[in-house]
Amino acid sequence: MSTKFYEEIINNYKKLYETKEDYDMKIYVGEKPNIKEFHAHSFVLKTQSESFKKTFINKEKKEGYFILNSNHSPKVFEILLRRI
Repeated sequence: MSTKFYEEIINNYKKLYETKEDYDMKIYVGEKPNIKEFHAHSFVLKTQSESFKKTFINKEKKEGYFILNSNHSPKVFEILLRRI
Protein backbone atom coordinates (compact mmCIF):
# COMPACT_ATOMS: atom_id res chain seq x y z
CA MET A 1 0.00 0.00 0.00
CA SER A 2 1.11 3.51 -0.62
CA THR A 3 2.42 5.93 1.97
CA LYS A 4 -0.42 8.29 1.09
CA PHE A 5 -2.95 5.69 2.26
CA TYR A 6 -1.30 5.43 5.71
CA GLU A 7 -1.01 9.19 6.02
CA GLU A 8 -4.73 9.48 5.33
CA ILE A 9 -5.53 6.97 8.07
CA ILE A 10 -3.32 8.82 10.54
CA ASN A 11 -4.94 12.13 9.65
CA ASN A 12 -8.39 10.61 10.12
CA TYR A 13 -7.45 9.47 13.64
CA LYS A 14 -6.13 12.96 14.41
CA LYS A 15 -9.39 14.51 13.24
CA LEU A 16 -11.38 12.06 15.32
CA TYR A 17 -9.38 12.99 18.43
CA GLU A 18 -9.65 16.72 17.76
CA THR A 19 -13.41 16.73 17.07
CA LYS A 20 -14.19 14.44 20.01
CA GLU A 21 -17.00 12.99 17.91
CA ASP A 22 -18.62 9.94 19.50
CA TYR A 23 -15.99 9.62 22.24
CA ASP A 24 -16.73 7.02 24.90
CA MET A 25 -14.03 7.80 27.41
CA LYS A 26 -13.25 10.54 29.90
CA ILE A 27 -9.76 10.72 31.34
CA TYR A 28 -9.06 13.03 34.27
CA VAL A 29 -5.37 13.88 34.45
CA GLY A 30 -3.39 15.88 36.99
CA GLU A 31 -3.71 16.74 40.64
CA LYS A 32 -6.14 19.10 42.33
CA PRO A 33 -6.67 21.93 41.59
CA ASN A 34 -5.05 21.42 38.15
CA ILE A 35 -7.03 18.54 36.67
CA LYS A 36 -7.68 18.43 32.94
CA GLU A 37 -10.43 16.34 31.34
CA PHE A 38 -9.58 14.52 28.11
CA HIS A 39 -12.07 12.85 25.79
CA ALA A 40 -10.93 9.83 23.82
CA HIS A 41 -12.09 6.75 21.95
CA SER A 42 -11.49 3.48 23.78
CA PHE A 43 -11.28 1.51 20.54
CA VAL A 44 -8.36 3.61 19.29
CA LEU A 45 -6.53 3.44 22.62
CA LYS A 46 -7.03 -0.33 22.95
CA THR A 47 -5.81 -1.05 19.43
CA GLN A 48 -2.79 1.24 19.65
CA SER A 49 -1.57 0.57 23.19
CA GLU A 50 -1.10 -2.65 25.15
CA SER A 51 -1.15 -0.62 28.35
CA PHE A 52 -4.57 0.83 27.57
CA LYS A 53 -5.77 -2.59 26.39
CA LYS A 54 -4.95 -4.04 29.82
CA THR A 55 -6.65 -1.07 31.48
CA PHE A 56 -9.96 -1.97 29.87
CA ILE A 57 -10.06 -5.55 31.12
CA ASN A 58 -13.16 -5.76 33.32
CA LYS A 59 -13.71 -1.99 33.03
CA GLU A 60 -17.36 -0.95 32.85
CA LYS A 61 -18.90 2.24 31.57
CA LYS A 62 -20.48 4.70 33.98
CA GLU A 63 -23.23 6.85 32.52
CA GLY A 64 -22.12 5.86 29.01
CA TYR A 65 -18.40 6.53 29.46
CA PHE A 66 -15.28 4.74 30.56
CA ILE A 67 -13.72 6.84 33.32
CA LEU A 68 -9.98 6.86 34.00
CA ASN A 69 -7.98 8.93 36.48
CA SER A 70 -4.28 9.67 36.31
CA ASN A 71 -1.99 11.91 38.32
CA HIS A 72 0.41 12.41 35.40
CA SER A 73 1.13 15.81 33.93
CA PRO A 74 -1.76 16.94 31.69
CA LYS A 75 0.73 18.34 29.14
CA VAL A 76 2.62 15.06 28.91
CA PHE A 77 -0.60 13.05 28.75
CA GLU A 78 -1.91 15.16 25.86
CA ILE A 79 1.30 14.51 23.93
CA LEU A 80 0.84 10.79 24.60
CA LEU A 81 -2.75 10.83 23.34
CA ARG A 82 -1.77 12.66 20.18
CA ARG A 83 0.94 10.04 19.47
CA ILE A 84 -1.47 7.14 19.90
